[in-house]
Amino acid sequence: MDAALVRAFLAAAEDRPPDQAGAARVRAGLEILGRPDIRYLVATVRGPGAPAIARYARAILEAAGAAVGSPGDAIDDELFGVAGTEAASAGYSLGASRPELGDLTRGELRLLLALTALAAANRRVVLLVDPAPVTAPTLFDAPAADVSVFSGPEDDIALVLAGAPAGRPVVVLPPDPSLALHPDRLDAVGAERGLAILRAGREFSLEQDDGRLAVTVAGETYADLPVRPGDDPWHVATGAATALAIALLGIRMRPEWVARGVRAAAAE
Repeated sequence: MDAALVRAFLAAAEDRPPDQAGAARVRAGLEILGRPDIRYLVATVRGPGAPAIARYARAILEAAGAAVGSPGDAIDDELFGVAGTEAASAGYSLGASRPELGDLTRGELRLLLALTALAAANRRVVLLVDPAPVTAPTLFDAPAADVSVFSGPEDDIALVLAGAPAGRPVVVLPPDPSLALHPDRLDAVGAERGLAILRAGREFSLEQDDGRLAVTVAGETYADLPVRPGDDPWHVATGAATALAIALLGIRMRPEWVARGVRAAAAE
């Protein structure tokens, strides 16, 4: 199908609200498509502040030379047609092989299309950004995240940690990082699942002086960083911790690239 036909196909798909089975449908669709999501590093960024956190993380990774993508990125018509045809085919196959899951919704098809297109575009990192409360159902649970980022109340984060991919890094931003200095419920859940938790106020911290920011992650300090007016400094710090956690999985990172990325994100 060309891009116009794909758009018509998507417009005809049922536009239902997210439900508990949505992630299972997308996961099954990814299997049919040959798992395009394993061709790049996946980071889910969820909860209040997710867009700002992801903006800083993306800018830092791009400053390090990593090709970063997100499902909301623009796709040219040729790639849209190819990826859309594959997603539509996966939808038909899923209906025949797993009828108990139900039909893919418009949003689920769009996500499958985007994840397929990002693989074809040779992205190194894909950021899945959802600002909804972390307890809400999300299609972004379908790919196995290499790094997960959660912000919000501690009880909510503890619930989603129980479902985070075992043995992976998790960046956590509670509402008041100044209270996050001692072992607690999140550490207990993390220990059960073998998660490497980077928690605001403990594994990473910040200091402010005359509008400039110094962020320390795992003992390394990145000083004299700007903050865009209206941005929460903790979102800057969490974005830096996120980028560094992703970089540990195979992206070369230098301190000056962290500073360059923060400056770029603050100037957007």
